[in-house]
Amino acid sequence: MNIWSLCSIDGGPNVGLYALVYGMVGVFKSTDGGLNWYKVTTWGSVPIFDNQYVVGLQAIDDTLYAVTSGGSKKQGGTVLKSTDGGASWQKVILGPGQFTGLYSAGTEHSDKLYTTIQGVGVFTSTDGGANWLDLNFNKAVSTLFSIDEGSDLGLYIVTNDNWLFKYGESTASWNVVALLYSLGIREGIDKVVNSIKYVYSGINSGLYVGTSGGFLKRGQ
Repeated sequence: MNIWSLCSIDGGPNVGLYALVYGMVGVFKSTDGGLNWYKVTTWGSVPIFDNQYVVGLQAIDDTLYAVTSGGSKKQGGTVLKSTDGGASWQKVILGPGQFTGLYSAGTEHSDKLYTTIQGVGVFTSTDGGANWLDLNFNKAVSTLFSIDEGSDLGLYIVTNDNWLFKYGESTASWNVVALLYSLGIREGIDKVVNSIKYVYSGINSGLYVGTSGGFLKRGQ
């Protein structure tokens, strides 16, 4: 399976790991740290996904959020949410363009969502996707992630040409950190990394990676 997004809910009735599988396959859930998975959402059976592709999945508290890319360039993407662990979904807002990914800021800033919109930029939301603030990043984004512990605290972007950028909230600007190829970070990796997620608590604690070849956990 091509794992496109990973997220976790750490408490309540919806507790577990959630994986979005690319290609409109659906959302899968694991309650044993990724050893076993079962499907909780089949997109084709959800009426609100008419001619759209789901391209991002994240969680805030016990709510799942997803974003879609429209079926055509004229059709904007949609922000959706589920409060029952993916069994049903509701539309939050129609976006200003085709979404290409959805990311969360981790435990220290758990109310923040980030999204990328094709040809438009990078945006953040603190109200569950109802409103979005433009962070003024104009390069093509490969992935986005945040670090909430230690000296590397911050929001990072990896571009399609393998540059790593960090966002400074105090200056509201982006700064170049490194060219990843020059550091050898991707040497020997034969699968595309689509999602990186660190889970801080509970039985699911650990670093998870979603790739074009499946699901990985550090140490396994």
